Amino acid sequence: MKFAASVIALATSAAACPGSDSFIHAKCSLSGKYDFSFETNASGGCDVSACSESQVMSVLDYSTNYCNLHSLYCNSADGCPTTGTDLTYRETFNSCKQHDASACTPNSASSFLSDVVAPATAAATGALRGSVKGDECKTVTTAPNFDLEAYITGRWYIQQQAETAYLPKEQNWCVYAEYERMDKKSFWGYEVQVHNYAQEEDGTPHDSGDKICAASADDSDAAKLEVSLCLLPKLTAGPYWVLEYNEAEGYALVSGGQPTIDTGDGCKSGSGTNNSGLWVFTRGQERDDALVEKVRGLAKDQGFDLSVLRDVDQSAC
Repeated sequence: MKFAASVIALATSAAACPGSDSFIHAKCSLSGKYDFSFETNASGGCDVSACSESQVMSVLDYSTNYCNLHSLYCNSADGCPTTGTDLTYRETFNSCKQHDASACTPNSASSFLSDVVAPATAAATGALRGSVKGDECKTVTTAPNFDLEAYITGRWYIQQQAETAYLPKEQNWCVYAEYERMDKKSFWGYEVQVHNYAQEEDGTPHDSGDKICAASADDSDAAKLEVSLCLLPKLTAGPYWVLEYNEAEGYALVSGGQPTIDTGDGCKSGSGTNNSGLWVFTRGQERDDALVEKVRGLAKDQGFDLSVLRDVDQSAC
């Protein structure tokens, strides 16, 4: 039996370690075992030796064990949400053949919030990225009588979207999202497989594959979902709320949760990973300007600052 494992050494700029020669051991469910040892280095920083080892048969782990460790200390430059000061670090690999950092964050996702290490609260997000005036932002409402099964039956084309850490404006070509109900819930309780696709202007593709999953976030509101990388627990998931939806007319308005930042011309959410994003979806790929303007009007009525929305080019896909 073979076990995939990642053994790395980490040098940080942290002012102090948890304790010189400290050692932490953890076993999470049946799938992974993690070891960490801490030692203050000569420059006053902290040296961390860490190991993640699969506890089930595994030959190739596609960076899963590495991500188990990396996701605990990665910073905003890596595309990870933070709730405090970014950690400056340097990694070295002692026994870690697969260590693709891009697999740990949702950089390949295109229209779903998805894929993350730790959700920041709205207040924490605003404190890091700008002034938060949540009390001045209108409370958004979700689509009434929302039918998830109907919503996920076909592909959605994104006509406009807000820029986020994982959705840079350079990928605003041929963006679409599609969803499929899983045969059964995943280990972490996800129910829907998410597939996102986007291109750069030169045709460079960004395809999420089968890395992203979604689940219901509120038993009393079917239009409130949460999304993350399939391999991460739901506590890392970010909000995905369907605010407006009309299958007959072929449109939807999707938000990454409640907007909390008052811009003076409405409100917006953050621009990081979780608690961020705004999308105009249509069933048809060819742009219908009248329909797009209608959905924009609905977003305005919900209190959003429409200046965050950028056009997606669907013309040569």
